[in-house]
Amino acid sequence: MKTISIVGFGRFGRVLYKLLKHDFKIIIYNKSLIEKSFKFNLNTKVVNYIEDIYRSEVIFYSVPIDTFEQVISSHKRFFNNKHLLIDLLSVKLYPSKIFSKYLKNTKVQAMLTHPMFGPDSSKQGFKNLPIIIDKFKADKSNYYFWKKYFTKKKLNVMEMSAKEHDKLAANSQGLTHFVGRLLDEYDIQQTKIDSLGTKKLMEVKNLTCSDSWQLFSHIQNYNPYAKKMRIKLVRIFEKLNKKINLN
Repeated sequence: MKTISIVGFGRFGRVLYKLLKHDFKIIIYNKSLIEKSFKFNLNTKVVNYIEDIYRSEVIFYSVPIDTFEQVISSHKRFFNNKHLLIDLLSVKLYPSKIFSKYLKNTKVQAMLTHPMFGPDSSKQGFKNLPIIIDKFKADKSNYYFWKKYFTKKKLNVMEMSAKEHDKLAANSQGLTHFVGRLLDEYDIQQTKIDSLGTKKLMEVKNLTCSDSWQLFSHIQNYNPYAKKMRIKLVRIFEKLNKKINLN
């Protein structure tokens, strides 16, 4: 059985573990203590030292975007040519830049992924949930292994470059999260006369605001196309508001 490591065991690290735990031996590293009540299977080992992570040939990084460079730079001394590093961030140009910086002049492989699901959307399983993958610095063997594996797990696998991903994500995930937070700041509340459209807006607010403010901030600040989206949104709001206030 293949051994893989997961660095970071927050909300998404646990979702990833749920996806992988029956198919691999797993090594988990988390900076803070994991509560004793969490149930691991017999193929799982929680380690306290960074070097233990790199006994695996495949390492997934489930860490906040703003800590990603620090993690990669501080772990670099443990990398070797057998390693495949896989990021899980919700932006893709940023990790591609960090990997390129710290893997320069090495044969360490890296692959970019964005699993577009979380604890809430995967409660009923992973069937048809989307995952974006980019071969990046992985060889064909590693890339097709993981592409085939994700497909076998019934995920909706989409191959896409980092640039294309971030452009699309700014106007889908970035926009949706911004609108959700806007509705939360507005303090939208349920009423007894809510239309279906209003109920859908409540769903958007509840879904996006169940994620941390940190994730929201990172989606907006680390995607180079997100600022353009927000400027366009504000401009359209002002145009529409002006249009209905003719008198």
